[in-house]
Amino acid sequence: MPVDPTFLDMVNYGICYVLNERYGKKECEDIFREVGKICYGRVKERGLIRPKEDPMETLIEIAKFLERMGYMEKNTHK
Repeated sequence: MPVDPTFLDMVNYGICYVLNERYGKKECEDIFREVGKICYGRVKERGLIRPKEDPMETLIEIAKFLERMGYMEKNTHK
């Protein structure tokens, strides 16, 4: 059974809130930038997205991945 994205949103919010309270905005930005790089790398390694030359096309690929994972509603960008 998949995890409800609402639950993940709640957990992510809690983590972000605590980190921000303890370490401040700048440190949190640095932490989550690194988290994003790690997650993006793992998604690419596993072939779950195929990056494109055009950054906008890569963002669309990421959005499609999030849709498939049930974390995001249907992407209506054309």
